[in-house]
Amino acid sequence: MMGEIIELDSRYRQLVPRPPLTRRMKRPVWMDELAESLPLNRFDLARAFSMGEASRDLAPKPAPSLPDGDMKRPAGVLAVLTGSAFSPSMVFTRRSLHLKSHSGEIAFPGGKVEHGETPMDAAIRETYEEIGIEPSTLDILGKITELATSTSGISMSAYLAMSSVSSPIYYPSEDEVAAVIEVPIAELLSSAIYHREVWIRGHEEREMHFFAIDDDLVWGATAYITVQALKRIYLGLRQK
Repeated sequence: MMGEIIELDSRYRQLVPRPPLTRRMKRPVWMDELAESLPLNRFDLARAFSMGEASRDLAPKPAPSLPDGDMKRPAGVLAVLTGSAFSPSMVFTRRSLHLKSHSGEIAFPGGKVEHGETPMDAAIRETYEEIGIEPSTLDILGKITELATSTSGISMSAYLAMSSVSSPIYYPSEDEVAAVIEVPIAELLSSAIYHREVWIRGHEEREMHFFAIDDDLVWGATAYITVQALKRIYLGLRQK
C-alpha cells in the first residue's frame, strides 16, 4: 500500500507539506473589520490587546490539548510590535538553514525553557540572544496563546511585547537566524497576504493559516499565533 502523497508548494522558500485534500476558506469577517479600523498607533494596539484578553465573545479557541501522559518540554516565543507610531509592525525571523528542525521557516524568536525560567523568561532571553533586542526595551503585553507542537515535542507559550524603540537595530545570531523581517500590521491584514485553508486527512479536518510575505510563507504555529494576536486586538477594539 502506497503512503500518502504530499504536495510541496514551490512558490516560496518554505516547503509546505500540503495534503492532496484541501479547501480554501472564506476570509474571516473580523479581519476585514480590523483592517478597516486602521491606521492605529502602537499604543492603541497594545491597549486593545490587553482589553481583548477579558473578552468572551469570539474568543480564540484553545489549541488541542496534549494526550494524557504526553509530557512536552515547555518553551516560550515572543511576538514584538515595533515601527513608527502609526505604522506598527510585527517582528519575525527566518530560521537558519543550518538548524536541525524547522530550518528556513518563518518564526518568532524564542526557545526552550532553561532551569529556573518561566516560558516568558525564555521568550525574552531568546529574543535577545537571537536578534539582539534588549529586554529593558520591551513591555510585555500578555500571553497570546499556548499550544503543543507534535513535530518538535514542545508545549509553546506565545507572548506579545511592544518595543520602546521604534526602529531597533537587530543583531541576528549567525547560528540561528538568517534574516529579521518586519511586517506592517496593515500588510498582515491584507487579503493579498493572508488566506486560510482546511487540510483534510481521513476523517480529520484542520484549519491552517498562511501569510505570504514576498518569497516567504508564514504558516503552522507561527501563523496560528499571529492570527490569535490580531484577533485579540480586534476583540479589544470592540470593547471600546
